[in-house]
Amino acid sequence: MSNSDEAKRIARQDRIARGEARRARMEREAARAQAQAQAIRAEELRLLSEVGAAKRTGLIKTLPKVRKVQPAKPGNLPVIGERIVPDPLHPGDRTVATVNLAEHPLEMMLSRKRLDQALYEAGVRYRAIYERAVIGPGRGIDPGKVKVDGGKLGDPLSDDVAGAHLELKRLSRVVGMVGERILSEVAGRGVTIADLAMSWPGSERERSKRDYLMLRFKEALDVLATEVWGARGPASARIVGARDLGGEAYDEAAVATANQRFLNRRGIVGFG
Repeated sequence: MSNSDEAKRIARQDRIARGEARRARMEREAARAQAQAQAIRAEELRLLSEVGAAKRTGLIKTLPKVRKVQPAKPGNLPVIGERIVPDPLHPGDRTVATVNLAEHPLEMMLSRKRLDQALYEAGVRYRAIYERAVIGPGRGIDPGKVKVDGGKLGDPLSDDVAGAHLELKRLSRVVGMVGERILSEVAGRGVTIADLAMSWPGSERERSKRDYLMLRFKEALDVLATEVWGARGPASARIVGARDLGGEAYDEAAVATANQRFLNRRGIVGFG
């Protein structure tokens, strides 16, 4: 046998010996870890048995189980406020009603004096038109309705829905593309100004975006309140206060506010 063959044989035996030693070391470490885990588990069981015996003998009082309650998100918490609304029991009178101001950004803006009554009523009417166009004539099930043969579902694209779509197109031409987008997001979908500012394009700071969006939102509502639905003179001003399209009922305070805004903008005095 040559020297090279002898060297290869020795190297192969050395590799085999190192591998066996490594496997033996790993087996010893695994056995040691298993023994430690078993000892820890045995100690836990011993402590649990001692605690159980102490509870049974009365040395430790059993505490009631505490139910974990998930905290509500800040955006979902109700904000209680008050509104002066027409009294449903006494036509012509007004009463104070408790409302959830967090239900819509318009309610919160009015309560914080960021919108006056005329701008609020304009936003409410735009919201009604938007919901009519998007949701359609949604109706609940009437259990008292008489069943008849041959009945069918109503037309999803009714005259009211088509009219609402046409009204939205007309209003978008009046307030412009930017105003229409802000109105549809805030007054229509109920997105807050802060949330809209986070997704609004531009490299400006978020505070600057919020100020800009609030200014444009109020400008668009002002156009709707004074030029579209609001004041055109002391006798013909009318802002619908009902939550539907049209109707005979309207908010007299909103009409008075819109009239005054119209007259002040044009420098007309003498009409109380």
